[in-house]
Amino acid sequence: MTFAPGSSGELDFSKISFLVVDDKPFFREMVHAALRGRSRALRDATTIDKGVEVLRHYGHDINCIISDWDMTPLGGLDLLRMVRGRLIPSVSPRVGYVILTARADTSAVKCAIDLDVNGFAVAPLSIEKLVKTIASALRRTWTLHQPMHYATVAPVIPTPLSNDTPAPKAAAPAQQARKPAETPLRNVRICGIDAIQPGAILAKDLRDQDGRLLLATGTELRASLIDRVRGTVRFLWIGDNPNGA
Repeated sequence: MTFAPGSSGELDFSKISFLVVDDKPFFREMVHAALRGRSRALRDATTIDKGVEVLRHYGHDINCIISDWDMTPLGGLDLLRMVRGRLIPSVSPRVGYVILTARADTSAVKCAIDLDVNGFAVAPLSIEKLVKTIASALRRTWTLHQPMHYATVAPVIPTPLSNDTPAPKAAAPAQQARKPAETPLRNVRICGIDAIQPGAILAKDLRDQDGRLLLATGTELRASLIDRVRGTVRFLWIGDNPNGA
């Protein structure tokens, strides 16, 4: 879709459908305040999994995604990677994508740029500035790469906001599994839960929405573990054991 300016020279949102993916009510309400009455449609999701579900049903009708990057267990960068990497066939890999966040982490910004994000909106923001930021992002021209390009961009693990942030609680003993030797994994990628084969190695901590550790990086995903988390997440970061074990 071509995002053309309206009669006033500003971007015309009346033909643009948005999806807002954010676990923070304040940010979702801010986007609603900025786009209500301007956009053609505005949908919400509070987690990446719910956002993927919306895209599976309405992806052909979504023109722009606005998402926070530092959510758990998956964040906005993971969703951006899925979209650009064609892992959600119902949505165009060229859909507009804006990161809305309360903090601009350097590693997250670099990762987002490598994943061809359209733009950033960093709080604090006024409604007027948010509208201009989204409009500017949607006007950006860029070249879509092959899926492998996006698959090989290194993931970013969010860091605590301050030293006062409590450490996540460890998972219950029943959730622990044999971990391989601490050597770099091969073929690290994000993968749909139904496509994961037993023996794959978890490449990124799996946490719940409160930040509690469910499965640690390096965990061998046996069939029982895959079945256990199947109803909790749709995608996981996995890799292959470099020793082939």
